[in-house]
Amino acid sequence: FSQFQKQTNQVWLLLYDLYKRRFLPRDPHEEEARAELFDSCGLTELDAHLWSQHVRLAAAVARLRIKNNALKLSQLLPPHLRDEKVIALDEAPVTGWVNTCRTEREEISRLIERAGLVLSKNHDPLTPDEYRWDHVCPQFLLCHPGKRGDLAQSDLVRKHCVVLQDRAFCLGPATLGRLLVELQLTGAVLMTHINSPRTTAYLASLLAENDKIDALLAFGAGSRKAEYDEYLAQLCVRNTRVFAEKFVDLPSDTNLLEGVCAVLASPPNTYSGVMDPVDLVCSRGGDLGMLEVLTDPESASRSRVAGILEEQRRTLQRSMSQPQVQMVLYETHSIVPAENGDMVRRLVDEMNELARCRHVEEREGDDPPPNLEDVVIPPCDMFEVGDIVDVCKKCVRLEEEGCYLALIRRTVRV
Repeated sequence: FSQFQKQTNQVWLLLYDLYKRRFLPRDPHEEEARAELFDSCGLTELDAHLWSQHVRLAAAVARLRIKNNALKLSQLLPPHLRDEKVIALDEAPVTGWVNTCRTEREEISRLIERAGLVLSKNHDPLTPDEYRWDHVCPQFLLCHPGKRGDLAQSDLVRKHCVVLQDRAFCLGPATLGRLLVELQLTGAVLMTHINSPRTTAYLASLLAENDKIDALLAFGAGSRKAEYDEYLAQLCVRNTRVFAEKFVDLPSDTNLLEGVCAVLASPPNTYSGVMDPVDLVCSRGGDLGMLEVLTDPESASRSRVAGILEEQRRTLQRSMSQPQVQMVLYETHSIVPAENGDMVRRLVDEMNELARCRHVEEREGDDPPPNLEDVVIPPCDMFEVGDIVDVCKKCVRLEEEGCYLALIRRTVRV
């Protein structure tokens, strides 16, 4: 199959998919959607050739595991690659959230226990017959890693009652949900980038339980707006409006942002903190371009990084320029300081300096002209970086989750 020599990433992706299915046929109910997706991505022929060899591939993988006494694929990695990150990912519980727009949490508990799982009452490692509710992300459940296949094929997931997703991509929405309650904000919430429809749906389900929040506005869907609308409709999400337009390109006089009290700023980033790139790609609707970015070290070119930093800067600047916005929760999945703390401090300083200059200009007609130090700036025109742990009363080590969060809010009057 020499014609696939230049498609190494796609070959490995489909081979891993075949392995995760235990070299069995795909679910026939998903065949139509899969065929359409694979045709659009040019993967149909490659997938067919891999399936024609699935018996030989299964035997080859089995021989490798037997030869190396490897119970898991990660044990076939060279020793220098078997770091704590790989081990933690391999042993991480299966995670997902209850879609309360469709089903009550109590009903999900009954269905799970009817399937033979019991609720764990302690923090010991989960056994194969246990599940647990997460203590940080509301409506989030955790199951033993050995249950991944069973849960993925269960009616709970097929009927969108439970949505499987990496917990790291829901820490932002969960934190925002708590902040809205703690700060008693009223109005609409804006999501600057709809990077993953699953994450958008999770945030929407949390906001639906807050009577003070009117709607969720999600921007940046582009050509996938119809696809995202359909997905949210399948999940019975009714409090969300998806826009094709990019948030940073909205005209200054738009009325779409009226009533927005809080912003989840989730611009593109290098995703250098992501532990499970396959889950990220799946949550983005099978974005193979993203998988290539995450697996190709040459993708971190200067021009690409510069573009990412500029998009982050523009996103924060536009979010903080809306006079009615009381807080911005900034989220990345990067370990690069320039994208995280450095970016936040830089924009807070810039926006505060702009506020000072504006108030000085407004008093230029005074006699005598005021000194810059004498101009009193109203706290509502200034920003500060808040403490997420203090506000949320929840302690989670975000670095270990591959997630960075920063709370930017109007200055609190002392």
